[in-house]
Amino acid sequence: MDSAIRELAISALFALFFCGALVQIVYMLVQKRRGEVVSGDRLIFFFMACLSLVCLVPLWLIGRLTASIWVSDLSVVLVNLMGWALTFGGKAPTPNPKEAANKGVRAYAIYHQGQPLGVVTKEGFARLAELKLLRKQQTVELIDNYVEEARKQGVRVVLLQNTERSQTLIKVEELSPT
Repeated sequence: MDSAIRELAISALFALFFCGALVQIVYMLVQKRRGEVVSGDRLIFFFMACLSLVCLVPLWLIGRLTASIWVSDLSVVLVNLMGWALTFGGKAPTPNPKEAANKGVRAYAIYHQGQPLGVVTKEGFARLAELKLLRKQQTVELIDNYVEEARKQGVRVVLLQNTERSQTLIKVEELSPT
């Protein structure tokens, strides 16, 4: 009777490892579908498969290795090897362009003559800096004659405002040759 309880406890422990591996596989597949890196999962699956095989040695040494324990341990090894193999398959899916666009845009606040003028995207900011249309002080300001200087350099600085005129976006556009 005591031997049967020990065998059941060992089998239950391997069943717990089996369920944990299945949960880890599902989590890994969700990560993979999102396009995240799964190389850490690869290490976990490989480690758990090796550890499960090593667990057989002490059980064999103390004489507790029975057919049911063999089967439960090898099922844990197989499910972990299956999870390990699933980490390799194909390329991660590319994110949807609409989702990538909704992740956010870096914007910088721009001032003119000490007053907030609006915000500009990272690309617009880089272009304004390249054309030397910005003056860096405590705040980043457009130079006083930015409209004329921009026109001389072949670009136009456009101020876009919402209907309430509470927000302004600064856009840098190339002038079309006419």
